[in-house]
Amino acid sequence: MTLTARSPDLRRALILAALIGLSGLLHPHAVLAKNEAAYSSSMPQTYPKAFALWRAQLPHRYRSKGWAARFAGDARPIREVTLLGHPMLFFESCKPHLCTIDEADAVAAPDGDNVFGVILHNGRPIRVGRPTDLQMACLRAFAESYVQSKC
Repeated sequence: MTLTARSPDLRRALILAALIGLSGLLHPHAVLAKNEAAYSSSMPQTYPKAFALWRAQLPHRYRSKGWAARFAGDARPIREVTLLGHPMLFFESCKPHLCTIDEADAVAAPDGDNVFGVILHNGRPIRVGRPTDLQMACLRAFAESYVQSKC
């Protein structure tokens, strides 16, 4: 079958493409909400219990920094990981344009009862919660590898 400018199939395809494009303009929040939920920046809405615990453990001077407090910087997708035999969720975000030195990494139990992590500020690690040295090493390994999911 050959599609020409007068072909009904081509016209149907163009109309369908236009409608799909318009649906994103008419309902942008529905499209964003579906994709947004997979990112660390959705932690406050998707995992409110874990978020509340993260904020409670966060040093006061970082509570106003969106990239650290709400994972609202350059956020990556939430990853399911296994940390020392326990299923956890890995969250990470960084300060825009300074990702190599200003970063927040956290792991949370799926039920939100356990959250800990690390903030790199000017490249210096600051523990959030009470991660052990081994847990800290796992956090770094997860942050440095986008595919590693077990430590």
